[in-house]
Amino acid sequence: MTQLSHSVSRSLFAGLIVCLANSLVADPMEMLTTEDLEKELFGTHLFGHLMGSDIPFDECIEPDGETVYRFAPDSTVIGYSSPGMMVVTPLAQACFSYPPDDDPNPSCFRVFRYQDGYVFDSVGASSRFIVTRIVRGVDICPEPGSFIS
Repeated sequence: MTQLSHSVSRSLFAGLIVCLANSLVADPMEMLTTEDLEKELFGTHLFGHLMGSDIPFDECIEPDGETVYRFAPDSTVIGYSSPGMMVVTPLAQACFSYPPDDDPNPSCFRVFRYQDGYVFDSVGASSRFIVTRIVRGVDICPEPGSFIS
């Protein structure tokens, strides 16, 4: 073997070792099925942040699918709050419409279990929302604009 091929072989081997080590330490994520989404998301209040930032959000989902979404409450970014509607599709996606009746392009997400919460991975976009706290048994959400923590 030439010096170049030894160098390439060592680089490939080192890369393989790093990938294997990362896969052993990384938290596995399990995608929720349609049935899981229906069972686990309705009647909850979810709290977390936009991946790659500390910008907080929360989403309250009533048992009938009506939602209240808040982005950046109590942060330096201008906050946003809106009523909406969540539906679960047969493709195992949670789709949100804001406002609830007039949105022709809902935001759909694949949802993964992650640590004690979820990761909402946007379908067709590059955003991910990390849910770090879940309140279950919610019947009625706060009014839009009522930022709570």
